[in-house]
Amino acid sequence: MAAASAKIVVVVAVIALLEVSSCAVARRHHRHDKPGDRGGFAAVMTVNGFRKGEDGGGPAACDGRFHGDGELIVALSTQWFAGGRRCHRRIRITPSAAHGGRRRAVEATVVDECDSRRGCKDNVVDSSPAVWRALGLDTGAGELALFAMLVLLLLASCAAARRHGKPDPCDGGGGEDSHLPPGMRRCSSPAVSEDGTPAVMTVNGFEKGEDGGGPAACDGHYHSDRSMVAALSTGWFAGGSRCHRRIRITSRQNGRSVVATVVDECDSRHGCKNNIVDTSAAVWSALGLDTNVGEVPVTWSDA
Repeated sequence: MAAASAKIVVVVAVIALLEVSSCAVARRHHRHDKPGDRGGFAAVMTVNGFRKGEDGGGPAACDGRFHGDGELIVALSTQWFAGGRRCHRRIRITPSAAHGGRRRAVEATVVDECDSRRGCKDNVVDSSPAVWRALGLDTGAGELALFAMLVLLLLASCAAARRHGKPDPCDGGGGEDSHLPPGMRRCSSPAVSEDGTPAVMTVNGFEKGEDGGGPAACDGHYHSDRSMVAALSTGWFAGGSRCHRRIRITSRQNGRSVVATVVDECDSRHGCKNNIVDTSAAVWSALGLDTNVGEVPVTWSDA
């Protein structure tokens, strides 16, 4: 979905993005947003068609399929889509009492990205007509009048994160990387500098039942969130050649550095961006960073 492409642009809303308490605080990718008094984020809700031939564009990014307008589904703008990490998660949308006194709520499933790199604004929740009907809202209201409402967007499930997402970005060629095994195509930023390679550090749970997915790729085990461990996006993971190797991670915000061990892959063929160093909560703590931020700029190098 290249842009919002909405049939009708509807309302300015406030969205509260709240992780379910049982989920790890990992995978929050709100970057420059500042929550409001209910943990909310400014957003625009739009209505969109997800069927083939409608104005939503191609198949959904999460599963490569089209979806019926009768399904309770949404697309999130790029920062909230978070590289596919919210694929197939259910969200709860609740208008505030200020909107006509109604307190209806509806749960919908994230199936697509509203691509902020191709025209979609970075504060969009793009939903099917079924979502609007379930909320008792008129999809044509946006053409008639604008109104404000408060929306509570509650992540209601914590599906495995790393292995969901967009079609394989490694398809279609790409140059080889000297850090990859022979013949392996590049799926990550190629340069790995001794002085530090720019990257985005995300926070993830490596324990069983957390939203990091299955056991670590390097050893088939889960790891404690108190361990200094990391997962690298596919190109940097280099087919497992960096397994159990130590890397130095330096915060670009405060200059602190720590050393962590590579135990897993953040799969760039299934939704992980190509410049990710995905680390445990212990790494964030050692760097003096707040895991609630979700992602921060860092540099990394082989230690």
